[in-house]
Amino acid sequence: MADPTTTLAPPSLRSGDGAQVPAGTATSPVVEPSRLAPPPVRPISQPSSPVAGTPARIESKGKVARISDQTKGIVDDAKTWVDLRIALAKQEVRDEVKGRVDGAKAIGQPLVLLIAVVLLAGAFFLLTLSFGFTALYVWGFASLHAGLLLGFLTTTALLGIAAVVFNAQFQKAKAASSADSPKTPA
Repeated sequence: MADPTTTLAPPSLRSGDGAQVPAGTATSPVVEPSRLAPPPVRPISQPSSPVAGTPARIESKGKVARISDQTKGIVDDAKTWVDLRIALAKQEVRDEVKGRVDGAKAIGQPLVLLIAVVLLAGAFFLLTLSFGFTALYVWGFASLHAGLLLGFLTTTALLGIAAVVFNAQFQKAKAASSADSPKTPA
């Protein structure tokens, strides 16, 4: 079995002969999986003197450097936390929008079909009503052409009267609802 660190690298990095890396090729070597593990936890420094209460002596770094490193770690953790909170908020918004869109689709498709059927039924009702008035006019006193004209004009006049009545009722309801609702200052 081939070594995974060499099989994933570009040919110039695998050969080890110092050849030039072609343009557009990654120049970083492949990282071994063992190098991807987190660094080992650094133990807390132990006091160098056996006497209790004496300050510990740090051999590698000074006190300021330790505080600086710890502060950098806290800042990095805070940045990561804020980034994750932002990502979580974005995901929650996406989920909420997706849920509402799916709900609207579930309601909207049958509603559109219902509206189309009602409009088609309304159109056939109006045609039937107009032809009914035409038949009454032709039976009573008019010729066929005049009866057609009068039948459709009668239907149009009735629709106009109904529109005026519905508009008046809507305006009354709107005025009543605006009078009942508390007014907010602008």
